[in-house]
Amino acid sequence: MKKIFFLLLAIAFFSACQKRGDLPELPSYATFRLTSSSVEHFYEITVGDSVLEDSLSSASALSRYVVTGKQALKIKEAGKKDYVIDTLINIDRPGVEFTLIDLGGDSKPLILSGSDLETTAPAEGTRKYALLNIDTTGAMKGRVIDIRFYDIDLNDGSFKQLGELKGVQYLNPSDYIELKVPDAGIFFLEVADHSTGEIILPVDSYAGNMIFPFDENNVYLMKIYNAGGESQTFISAEPLIGLKR
Repeated sequence: MKKIFFLLLAIAFFSACQKRGDLPELPSYATFRLTSSSVEHFYEITVGDSVLEDSLSSASALSRYVVTGKQALKIKEAGKKDYVIDTLINIDRPGVEFTLIDLGGDSKPLILSGSDLETTAPAEGTRKYALLNIDTTGAMKGRVIDIRFYDIDLNDGSFKQLGELKGVQYLNPSDYIELKVPDAGIFFLEVADHSTGEIILPVDSYAGNMIFPFDENNVYLMKIYNAGGESQTFISAEPLIGLKR
């Protein structure tokens, strides 16, 4: 009898609320997705007050339903105290997507939203590349740079310019450039200071290369940095994220 009484009481309560138009508002949920580029570090991910993952790495991907609206996103290396990311994000339906970019060494990782990497599919026989300057040496650190992409003529060994990215900001993804597959199997790079035009690395030094990724993806975020350290300049561009469009 008690159960029936409480059931009738609950029905009466909701009926009264419905008549007054003040039914309790239920929370709205959306999908929160996060991937990591790191093969060395594991990260603890907190959204709002909830720890969603305690050991995220490149070997796994995080996908959870969370409450919509402004939420605190906090990320720290697993087992450590200090957060490397502590920011507010806006979560809208149907969902949001982020990528954690590990820059290596003692550098703090970057967090990029899916919209930062969004683009249309490239034409048949080409691929799209965005570059992220993460250099920590005097060659490119803190500089706005222009990057020219070359192939080599296999008959006479001359360089053929395929395209150029201008005004690449430090620690910010560049615009996309669409390039055909190089005959040499690798891109040769020339890097210049955007403001002064100073050639940081000439293409005929053969010391600037961008790997051509032989996989099923066709859109890439590439990291570019001086692999030679402070002692020499050898600029390399390597895949951070590959997407299929």
